[in-house]
Amino acid sequence: MKILSIRNIPSSHGRENVFKNSSFNSLLFTFVTFFSALGCFLLAHEGGYYGHGWSFPSGLLYWIGGVVGIMAMIGAFHYRARLRPSNWLVRLRPDQMLVKFRSHLNDHFNEEDPVVAAIPFAEIAWVRKTRERLMTPSSSDTHTTQVSWHTYLDVKLNSPETEELKETLTTERNRPAPKSREDELKHQLFQARKQKVSEAEISVIKESLKTERARKKPKMRGSGTRHHHYPVRMADSEILRVEWGGVKPKIKSILKMLNGKVHVEPELYLKTDHTLTPAENDMDSRILDLAERGKIMDAISMVRQQYGFSLTRSKEFVEELKKS
Repeated sequence: MKILSIRNIPSSHGRENVFKNSSFNSLLFTFVTFFSALGCFLLAHEGGYYGHGWSFPSGLLYWIGGVVGIMAMIGAFHYRARLRPSNWLVRLRPDQMLVKFRSHLNDHFNEEDPVVAAIPFAEIAWVRKTRERLMTPSSSDTHTTQVSWHTYLDVKLNSPETEELKETLTTERNRPAPKSREDELKHQLFQARKQKVSEAEISVIKESLKTERARKKPKMRGSGTRHHHYPVRMADSEILRVEWGGVKPKIKSILKMLNGKVHVEPELYLKTDHTLTPAENDMDSRILDLAERGKIMDAISMVRQQYGFSLTRSKEFVEELKKS
């Protein structure tokens, strides 16, 4: 197994099957939310809706339309992201499987970072489809349970580079978002004022910032933004777990293609309940599990509920746990 960057992926010398996040789902979501928001605004403009036992005054409809409109913009962002060449999860080649563990939402990160695992079929013990029912406490109400279903492609590795892969996955999860030179100078200026350094040092930073703003440069897309979407993680010391929700073609297609090249295990059903009282010293592992799934807000909420920390301290606790 080799860990490669996006730029260093070798060209395919045969047929290649590509599996990626479906753009149709995000397009459908965008259309539904857009026209729902438009309908709310039109009804609000007409004075509201009153009928069939329902009462929606103009003010409420404007508020609902605004919330749904924001959802439509988020859907449009996801749709555009899924149209880019970076939107792929697995590439199946005649002799190996390429797994990209950087989310397509974070494609503005450095392309030189190692984010692709090239796994020869000889280093795969088996593959299987795994279904999981995940139950977590609601972040807004401790007495409410959130239930979600997840589908995964599990890949059992027998490669000596497994430990290196685990370390690379951890590095990717904790990688800071890229910043433009202007953003870096703004941060330096903020820190300088916070630390109350001399006016001479602040003036130097201000002058550099002014020069940078005046310089013509291409706009850096996504500067300072990191999306907590981690489609690939290690389920245990040797199983690479790839999230397959919304991925096209469906998981049965890749299992069919792999059959005959590697052993295909029977489907596994998991039930994970994070609402039960944890065993001693098990709370941190639950919080880390949520963070590695990309459920950062749920992880922070669990820290606040269990340890009574402030919001800021809870965020720091989760970040420290991810790095451990």
